[in-house]
Amino acid sequence: MTEEFIDIVDDEDTVVGKAPRKEVIDKALIHRASHVIVIDYFRRFLVQKRSAKKGMFPGLWDLGASETVVSGESYELAAVRGLKEELGIDVTKNELTFLFTARYRSGEYNANIGVYSLMYNGRLEMNTDEVDELRHMSAEEIKELIKENVFAPNGALVFERHIKERGGIK
Repeated sequence: MTEEFIDIVDDEDTVVGKAPRKEVIDKALIHRASHVIVIDYFRRFLVQKRSAKKGMFPGLWDLGASETVVSGESYELAAVRGLKEELGIDVTKNELTFLFTARYRSGEYNANIGVYSLMYNGRLEMNTDEVDELRHMSAEEIKELIKENVFAPNGALVFERHIKERGGIK
């Protein structure tokens, strides 16, 4: 298997190098990630419980699908890939709506995040290597999970900004 490389970026999202995925995670280097907020026609958010086998934020709830952008890949294509790999949702980048960019910084994880939304009410195929459980939840239910500290902090950042800027579901 070929080693996967990730672009290392600065706060302005300029590529300043690249490194193997393991090094990016182990050293908490700033890299790119995509996040897709999936909303159904009943105006509920799709949330996933991250697999307990995941290296980052295992067993925590997260919003929609998130994916690390590999070297040379766009935010949009990583979003499309993440939807397919984690949830079995097969879409094109044209079906996604760009919302905003965000920066998540902590001692263990640092990413510039491209955030998208997708209205979707179709079939889901949960990848059990990535996801332990899927649910549709209201904004209030997600706020409770965040208060209980059982929601991935980068997903919480994306959710809270979405609620603040978009007034919830749009």
